[in-house]
Order: sequence, then C-alpha cells, then structure tokens
Amino acid sequence: MFYMKKIFFYMIFITWLHVLAAPDTWELDQLDTGFYTAHFNVSFSEQYRELCLLPQAPVLHTYNPAALHIIAAIKLDTASHRKQHIPFPFAQALDAAAVTDDCIDIFYVAQNFLRGTAFNVDGDPPYLIRPQGWTFPNCPKEGTATYSTAVDVALLNASDTADFEDKGTSTPQGIYIATTITSHPSENSVSRMISSGNTHRVSGINNGTQTLWSLVHDSTTKRVAITLHHLLDYSEATRVGRDMLIQPPSSREAFLTMLNTQEPDVKALFGDTQKMPASYQKAMDKIAPIQAFFKP
Repeated sequence: MFYMKKIFFYMIFITWLHVLAAPDTWELDQLDTGFYTAHFNVSFSEQYRELCLLPQAPVLHTYNPAALHIIAAIKLDTASHRKQHIPFPFAQALDAAAVTDDCIDIFYVAQNFLRGTAFNVDGDPPYLIRPQGWTFPNCPKEGTATYSTAVDVALLNASDTADFEDKGTSTPQGIYIATTITSHPSENSVSRMISSGNTHRVSGINNGTQTLWSLVHDSTTKRVAITLHHLLDYSEATRVGRDMLIQPPSSREAFLTMLNTQEPDVKALFGDTQKMPASYQKAMDKIAPIQAFFKP
C-alpha cells in the first residue's frame, strides 16, 4: 500500500512538472486561399470560419471580413511586457487602476491592409474594431444564442490620429466608453453567427503599412486585452504570405525574422532594448479616461 501511494504521488509530481514545462504552441493554419496564418498561444474563433481565420483576440476588419487575411496572431507574456513593451499611457493607467497580470492579455496581430471601395461597405474609413473573438471565445459558427457584453476601448498610434466616429463630442480622442457588442444569429433560426453592426468605426488610419494599439476592457469579466495591430500594405502582405508558403516559419522568432519589419512599435513589443515611440509620452490625456474604465 505504501508503494502504491508513493507511485501515485510520483505520477502527480511528473504530471505537474510536465505542465510547468509545457512548450509554447506555434502553429500554422490555412484556409482555401492557401496562405498561412501563424498563431502562437492563440486559438481561432469559430465565427466567420468559412470566410477567414479570426483569432481569439481583438482585430480590425471591415463590415464584411471576407477579404481579411490574418497573417499572424501572437499572445505574449503579460508580466514581462506590461511595463516597458506597451505604450506608456496604457501601462500607467493599468498600474493606477491596480489591474493585476492575470486580468491582462497582450496580443500582436498582423493582417493585410484593406483600403478602397471594394472592401468598404459604409464609407471611409472601412475599419471596425472587433473584440468579439476575445470577449466571446466560445461563440460557435452557427447557433441560436446571443452573446453580449459592454466594452470600453482606447486607441493609440504614434501619430496620435486614431479615433472613433460617432462617439460624442465630450469623449476624449481615441476613447470609446461603455458600448455594447454582440455576436448573434443572422436570422431567427439556427444560422451563421455574426458580430454586431457598425460599432467602433475607426478613423485616423492612413494608407500603407502601419501600427495601431488598442486597449479593450470587458465590463463583464473585468479583463483587459492590449493589442498591437500591424497592418501590412498589399506588397508587404503578399511578400510575407509568399515567403511563409515557400519556407513555413517553425517558431515565433523565425516568423519575426521573415517579417523583417522596421516598425518601431513591433520592435519595441518584441525587443529587449527598443523603446516605444517618444510621442506616446505626450499622450498623458489618455491615462485618466482609461483608468476610469475600471471604476466600480
């Protein structure tokens, strides 16, 4: 009996060690387009699966996401990135509100840049912020239930032009407070699940490759998602997509080498020494509104 107990506790100990030592997951997936989507510690949503691969992270896409190609979705370690590797106003607001590491997810999402009337359903700009993959990770491809929550969102880019349309004149630039988002059936019966309509229309995005930060606070779960959205123009997205097909990257580091970007935000997020753009230090007016997201 003694030896049986000893073996039992030994097996538990080995299992515990295995969990602690479990490697990070690096995977490549494809849709009918043939292009790869790389993902690191991020799963995909079932929603819109027949159109595109959407990560369980906030993304930017047009009202119809069919032309969207997520090139990579990466989840980073919060404890080692929340201080020096995200914009100063975000880090300061989270510290001031005493938000703990276990309530914060940090993502990097690279995608193709969509601009033009072919992708633009409701006028310029075509982009909407869509956090539903993160807020409703268990939303099915088809169903009858409606998933709903209220979110607060902050946007920030180095040129300090990012903002939302139709949010009210009293709301600070780049801040959208307490708006309801849903994923719901497109019809009354069992049918394809779609995201709620024209909420979070983003303005201030220029043409070409660029980066944009978002901070999403889910008022139901009290969790926070900080995402660096990396929009690659057509030529760059095509180059990366082609290179990934020729030699699929086997790790996060291999993908970043293949990406070969000079975007300061990307280098700062993944690097040890690169600092965030100095312009973020001037965006102090964002701290108080973001901190207010977390008030009871």
